[in-house]
Amino acid sequence: AGIWIARLDRGLSDGEANALRTWLAADPRNEAELYELATLWDSMDSLSLIAEVIPQTAPQRAVPARTLAAIVASVVVVVVASLWAVIHDPGLGSYETSVLDGEESATYVTRVGSISTVDLSDGSRLTLNTDTTARVQYGKRQRLIHLESGELHVKVAMDAERPLRVIAGDRIVEAVGTAFSVKLNDFSESLEILVNEGAVGVRARSPDFKENNVTSHVEQIALSKSSLLVSDKQQLIVNAAGDNLKNIAPEEVEARLSWRQGNLVFQGHSLGEAVAEVARYTDMEFVFLSEDMREVRVAGLFKAGDVSGFLSTLRANFDIDHEEVDDGTVLLKPSELSTTL
Repeated sequence: AGIWIARLDRGLSDGEANALRTWLAADPRNEAELYELATLWDSMDSLSLIAEVIPQTAPQRAVPARTLAAIVASVVVVVVASLWAVIHDPGLGSYETSVLDGEESATYVTRVGSISTVDLSDGSRLTLNTDTTARVQYGKRQRLIHLESGELHVKVAMDAERPLRVIAGDRIVEAVGTAFSVKLNDFSESLEILVNEGAVGVRARSPDFKENNVTSHVEQIALSKSSLLVSDKQQLIVNAAGDNLKNIAPEEVEARLSWRQGNLVFQGHSLGEAVAEVARYTDMEFVFLSEDMREVRVAGLFKAGDVSGFLSTLRANFDIDHEEVDDGTVLLKPSELSTTL
């Protein structure tokens, strides 16, 4: 149900609309869950979109008392609209471009809480997540994007004469015409590469790799002989333990890339992972007063930046309370500790 709400939010194709009808017809509980989650999500918008796909009266279903706090935090239309404007602020925190000797250079920076999309000169589309810095260099022989921090997704325009390469950490990701994301994950101290269209080659940067100009990049990259192919619906995680390549279900790929629409989807993630992801969209700092809480498994669909809604859901559904202190720190603690602290 969470995946379908995310799809409705960004718009359904005709094929997806038919697939939604099939899914709804498979089990009467599916329709009830979809309507309940739409109510929790943003009230009117998703409900009206569902009505377009299945024009009938919504099922009458009592909402469990434990979710009332989440509903109160989520259905105020004015609050949702203002959060949406903040998260999808089209302005970049910084934007510098230059052209020298036929080489094009630009640096893009997004502020904390912002998501920005840039149409590059070759027709590629670059989407930068919150708190991201990326340098773009275009020359006659290749196109380079250096991810210095954060996360990006790039829809690559086809140009066989100039492959597009993303440099992140100690890896180089090469593509010609494809779509993929690259994330420097500070929480897990890893590099994550997710392909949602086509395939990319991933190779280690050679020890003598030098970053001076686009031409030298081509020469230096050619020195690296080892390359790993990451195909459509696959994810590569690079960390101290090595390289881990795995297949990802289509709906999971969609969930992991939902940040491009300002959504966060958790599917059994640990609370530690979920809080780390939520924290990327705010200047608040989260502190666990009980380390056991980090392993609590959570699932749900949230607006990126909606910290109050996230915290209300933790209280209503997981008995996890919070306390905000003056310096912008949020203390997370089991509810039973609230009366003793």
